[in-house]
Amino acid sequence: MKGMRRLVWIPILLVLSGCALNDIEYDPPITPEQWCEQRPCVDVGDVVLNEPLGTFLVFSLALLWIAVGVGFLVTRRGQVSRGWLGTALILGGLGAAQAGVSYQAFDLSVVDGELIAEMFTVLMGAYAEGHLDDAAFSCAAGIVSRRAAGQRVVVITVFSEGEPAREVEDRQALARVGAEAIHLGLPDSPLRLGIAPTFRDLMLDQPLRPETIEAVAAGLRPHLAQLGPAEIWWPLGIGGHIDHRSVFAASRRLPGSPRYYEDRPYAFVPAFVALRHLELRGGHLHAPPTIDELSAQIDAGGCAAFFTPEERAGCVATLHQRLAQARPARGHSLRAIPHRHPGHGPAALALVQAYPSQLGWLMSGISAEALWRRWAFDADGEPFERELAIRGDIDDAPGVGGYGSPRDTA
Repeated sequence: MKGMRRLVWIPILLVLSGCALNDIEYDPPITPEQWCEQRPCVDVGDVVLNEPLGTFLVFSLALLWIAVGVGFLVTRRGQVSRGWLGTALILGGLGAAQAGVSYQAFDLSVVDGELIAEMFTVLMGAYAEGHLDDAAFSCAAGIVSRRAAGQRVVVITVFSEGEPAREVEDRQALARVGAEAIHLGLPDSPLRLGIAPTFRDLMLDQPLRPETIEAVAAGLRPHLAQLGPAEIWWPLGIGGHIDHRSVFAASRRLPGSPRYYEDRPYAFVPAFVALRHLELRGGHLHAPPTIDELSAQIDAGGCAAFFTPEERAGCVATLHQRLAQARPARGHSLRAIPHRHPGHGPAALALVQAYPSQLGWLMSGISAEALWRRWAFDADGEPFERELAIRGDIDDAPGVGGYGSPRDTA
């Protein structure tokens, strides 16, 4: 009985000596796919088991130690040393099991560039998008690489009402790579607001509306609660489309640790990226582009088709003016983290090209492959995407002008 009473101290000692085993940083940053390319990983249902042989050996050793320790405690024969040895073996076995959980059988995700070990979590990523091609255009390489690693991927489109043909196109495109599609069916901005589908009306002059943000959050909330994704990706709102910015704003009102992707093809225009950064964190550009440089960037980035011929000169002038304006620093950090997806270039391009209804007019005569290879592939010919890590309570403010409008207060 004395030996068994000694076992009561084991959970107490574990609590006193415990530490947070679910936060393991890795430097340099590494993605789950890159980790599994370097180390053995095995899919067991929806769980990715890392180091399967090591996991088996560690847990076998843990069980052996615990069994031998219990044997020593039960058969002490009045020897104090056998009692302490049994206790030590049991603690050692529990420690080995704890180490096996935290360093062997885990899946991985990246948060703000740090590797995080999530013990026995089902790997599943959700992508929220404003329209029926945003995630594929912005995150094609990430989607196909996650599917190749055995992860479940769900793409949730917010504004999809009234476009049945594009809904079919979207489901078929995602199904080809094994991803799932959810369409919330909210009306997009021209239907919702009764505005023309022009750059000025959709991008430059539309303030955020609280009722739209709440409707987006309310539509997404039950799906995210049901799915319970390990990571949720949201549009940053580059380019200024009011629907993208509304989804971004909703992300700041929902629980979890949001991760942000650059909206493509808008992100192929450096000035659009710079303007969104200014809008969110304040500050100023040391050398804003001239009107001619800005116009050339729009053409090279495949975004000329977003402007009607009549409005282009005026919109470019407005963008130039807003890029040149300084605004109060808001005290937030916005950091770009590149994620390479080696070996997934052809599949990523195929996913982008699976949306012919949009590619026919969207890229201003530039082929999707040429555009993506120029802006979304690195010098080694491998696809990459940028995550925008946000630190601080950064947010858009409803009712404060359109895209890139300076705020009166920080």
